[in-house]
Amino acid sequence: MLTFLKKIRKSLVDSGSVSSGHAMSAGMKYLLYAVGEIILVVLGILMALQINNWNQKRVDRQRAVDYHQRLIEDLDFIITRNENTNKHAIRVMNSITETIEILEKGRIESEEEQRVIDYTMVMFPRLSRQISGLSTWDEMKSNGDMNLIYNIELRKNVDALQDFINLAHEVFSKHALAIRNDQSNYSKYSRTFVDSITLDETVFSNFDAMAADKNFINQFSIVTSSWRSQAAFAENIGSRASRLKKQIEDELESMSQ
Repeated sequence: MLTFLKKIRKSLVDSGSVSSGHAMSAGMKYLLYAVGEIILVVLGILMALQINNWNQKRVDRQRAVDYHQRLIEDLDFIITRNENTNKHAIRVMNSITETIEILEKGRIESEEEQRVIDYTMVMFPRLSRQISGLSTWDEMKSNGDMNLIYNIELRKNVDALQDFINLAHEVFSKHALAIRNDQSNYSKYSRTFVDSITLDETVFSNFDAMAADKNFINQFSIVTSSWRSQAAFAENIGSRASRLKKQIEDELESMSQ
């Protein structure tokens, strides 16, 4: 394009053409030549900027696609992790409830009941504090790339899920700390043994002493609320993550059209 414009300018200057049809002086030719050079430089700059703008948009669009795909990967991990957390929390919660029923009954009537008690005493203090978040979203915030999620509503939903995950983490931490602070109340009737080779943990409990201590049973029953909270939060996070994943997949599809 610039070469074509240069040829037109040179032809006009060489022919000495002006709008009045009179031949141009040498000074006028030089002035026209200089003006032509300026125009060519400006056009060149504008074209370069336009090309650079096109390239930047192409690069940004590809980065946006990559970010969306990575967010989906984060969500897949969050969904799976919280499904497992929910199932585990429900199992421990039910085990605590069964243990309390056996304690209130005052006797162990089968090997299965003994296994329930053994499992409960090992697992009840192990309330998880770690919740996987959207690491890609944290990276986008750090890099100032949130605007690469072009859909504003979707952007808000991603941020809302991360906020909810942070809230769940705070709740889990408080529950875990409460159990740890009350550990002396729960451990006074039990002793823990860890196999140095297999690292298996076994808790030997004084069932008769626990069953006779009604205050202990009441305190122990409160632990079920912590595990119920973890199960509920995990289910909620998983549901929100599934809905958000569908939104991002739809957005990706629209970006490809």
